[in-house]
Amino acid sequence: LRSVCFDPDNGFFLNGEHIKLKGVCLHHDLGALGSAFHEKAAKRQLNLMKNMGVNALRTSHNPPAEKLLDLCDEMGILVVDEAFDMWERPKTEFDYARFFPEYAVSDVASWVRRDRCHPSVIMWSIGNEIYDMHADRRGAEVTQMLKTEVEKHDPLKHAVVTFGCNYMPWEGGQRCADIVKIAGYNYGEKYYEEHHRKHPDWVIYGSETGSILASRNIYHFPAEKSIMSEADQQCSALGNSNTSWGAEDFRTLIVDDLNCSYSMGQFIWCGIDYIGEPTPYHTRSCYFGQADTACFPKDSYFLFRSLWSNQPTLHIGVYWDWNPGQIIDVPVMTNCHEAEVFLNGKSQGRKKISLQHADQCLPVWKIPYEPGELKAVGYNYHGQIVLTETKWTPEDTAYLKLESENESILADGYDLVFVTVSAMDRNGHPVDNARDRVYITVTGGGCLMGTDNGDSTDPDGYKSANRRLFGGKLLLIIGSTGTDEDVCIRVKNNEGKISEMSIPARPAAPVQGASRMMRIAEEEKGYSIPIRKIEIAAEESTILTNEHPSCCFAWQYYPRNAGKPDIQWQVTNSAGIETPYASMKLDDDHIIVTACGDGDFYLRAMTGSNHDHPDIISQIEIRASGIGQPALNPYEFVSAGLYDISKGDIGTGNEKGIAFSRDGESIAGFSRVDFGKTGSDCLTIPIFALNGDPYEIDLFDGIPDEGGRLIQTLHYEKPSIWNVYQEETYHLAERLTGVHTICFRMRDKVHMKGFCFHKQSGAYLFHHAAEADAAYGDSFRKEREKICNIGNNVTLTFENLDFGDAEQSILEISGHTPLTVNAITIRLNGINGKSITEIADFTGSGGRTQRFRISVPGGNCSISFVFLPGSQFDFDGFRFEKLDSSDIIS
Repeated sequence: LRSVCFDPDNGFFLNGEHIKLKGVCLHHDLGALGSAFHEKAAKRQLNLMKNMGVNALRTSHNPPAEKLLDLCDEMGILVVDEAFDMWERPKTEFDYARFFPEYAVSDVASWVRRDRCHPSVIMWSIGNEIYDMHADRRGAEVTQMLKTEVEKHDPLKHAVVTFGCNYMPWEGGQRCADIVKIAGYNYGEKYYEEHHRKHPDWVIYGSETGSILASRNIYHFPAEKSIMSEADQQCSALGNSNTSWGAEDFRTLIVDDLNCSYSMGQFIWCGIDYIGEPTPYHTRSCYFGQADTACFPKDSYFLFRSLWSNQPTLHIGVYWDWNPGQIIDVPVMTNCHEAEVFLNGKSQGRKKISLQHADQCLPVWKIPYEPGELKAVGYNYHGQIVLTETKWTPEDTAYLKLESENESILADGYDLVFVTVSAMDRNGHPVDNARDRVYITVTGGGCLMGTDNGDSTDPDGYKSANRRLFGGKLLLIIGSTGTDEDVCIRVKNNEGKISEMSIPARPAAPVQGASRMMRIAEEEKGYSIPIRKIEIAAEESTILTNEHPSCCFAWQYYPRNAGKPDIQWQVTNSAGIETPYASMKLDDDHIIVTACGDGDFYLRAMTGSNHDHPDIISQIEIRASGIGQPALNPYEFVSAGLYDISKGDIGTGNEKGIAFSRDGESIAGFSRVDFGKTGSDCLTIPIFALNGDPYEIDLFDGIPDEGGRLIQTLHYEKPSIWNVYQEETYHLAERLTGVHTICFRMRDKVHMKGFCFHKQSGAYLFHHAAEADAAYGDSFRKEREKICNIGNNVTLTFENLDFGDAEQSILEISGHTPLTVNAITIRLNGINGKSITEIADFTGSGGRTQRFRISVPGGNCSISFVFLPGSQFDFDGFRFEKLDSSDIIS
């Protein structure tokens, strides 16, 4: 590493060869543990990343433990050493901004002087996503001050000064970049070309990229549908769980940077999942890593390895245990020249791989599921087989397999060994969706220090002697007790299946000050046998038409000796949002789905042991055509994820919502929204804004710039609560009735969960006489909104007036009669079968609007105004007025 040198025009060189930084951001959990830092645990993580093809890491967002830098020196990993996450302007109430004015200079001195002789350190990062840079020119002054202080204590420039900035689209960030010249972009890859053209003296790199979410061994189909997280609070390992600020796709994330000659490289966020910053928000750890918190690799790990390293790689990116006929996305991560997939010996086609093109670096097959053997074969340029991988449909767990990453344990009271527990079926195949609960006993010269399955939604503690498998695996961390005895590990699942292994102890003198943690208490309280799978099988064609509008499905669960699960059934769209275009009927063993509109639907079964979300989602596709397209009901909550019109960058948001673009206009629209005859002028929108600034949302009738009409600009301004939607209700200047296309337009980054209009009772709105659903009789004449010259035996009927639970009301009639009194018979017929007849004596001298107290049947009613012989009346309209309980008379 000592031969690393920096060229101000091209970046870093090692032994004369240009280095493309292929790195990860390393969360501070590893680097800032102080005396709790464990070198073996850290080296395990670094080895995992190095085997993925990583050659650099950026510490975030404060200086790392010095021993971490020792390891990077030893292992040949380059480091961006980062000091600050905020300067003078705070991000939270009690952060370092309180101390920055007094201590920044001395802290820079301590930081640089401690780390400057580590050959692994190639850049000094003076800040991450610093708002001061964007706010005003003071940011540039602090940038210059920190650069000067760093160079004062690193006069030979062992490393160069940089930062990670998310404000590069704007003047402030660019002004600060012009000072350091080594410009780190946080999620700003789309500005590289423009900025390289304008600032050829800058060295550009991705200081933070990616932020694509994934849960190991969790797959939400189809792969082309982007969903941040599902009802199980998990994120899809297919690469289709995106954040609103991050990359859209792993393929373009990697390949575009490798092909960018003026990019020095990139640091993806992040290498390994970490506790905290949960996204989605209601879990305990993040999903950003290419390995989970237990360091079990996710599928994306193998895509990076195929593109970032020369290691021969072939990996099938999905397990093989689904519903009969379900369409499964089968990605294959490989750097072979070609790949071919076989299902039960039958070829599903061969595809060429190009590591230079994003759309060809990750081949994907769509295969209808059938149980059996799924095999991928990799070929070289000569058509010779170089790699194969096979996955089998598993049976239930037959035994638990124990594998140690370490051959022995040093009896020093400090050493660790890492043991993986895996579920295997009777054929020796891994059960990749197993969720067995495992009870652990450790005796001899070791003790159980912790357990981890990598499941961010698991409420069990890390220091628990019984844990669930997740994705078929569980990690045991065993610590030395300092006694020279072999370690015996014993695990048992709910069904009493036991596995054991022994790890030899090597004699050693106790480490001075070694941490000896107490044994975790064993616990075998009763737990039910966990469900691992719900199988749904269609008993007839899933292509629904007018002639065949319904389909019957059977279902069963595995393992069969588990308690019968409480299953929630839904029919959803591809985003997992309940569809208004299909209904279902269920009994004990069958589900019947009936389509009432065209589209691709999914019958979904969900179950789990968690009180607030399911553990398992199972689904199967249904397609309906030729039935028609019903309208959306705005009086039920409409998820923003149902949008079918979009312009600009619309990203995924929490809870099936959407995120408008950060830097430009974006539009999300909904076609065929049926407000009905009564309509509504009251709208509620749940919104999450990143800060408390004021925001404007334009509501359109129709599509903007395509004949759409601006209805109203809606103002939103509330103190931000992170990742929490807050409702705002708006009263519009007009009432929307009938069927409309409505669009929301924004020019700022705001998340919207959806919308709901308030259903308003037609009974308490003013109805023009000419709006009558039926009008008949001897003589009358319509004049625009009125009905005039009403004579003998005329009846006007208005349907669907909802009085709720009212029993009495005020009826306000507007009109005119030349008679002293024109008696009007009022007949109200409720759907509850109750009918009421009242008489309203409208006087010629009582004014154009007159009020009458009448009884009403409650609920939904029709009302008829009957004009008897001798009537002479011009009818403008009517409305009812609610009575307070104090006004009602018996």
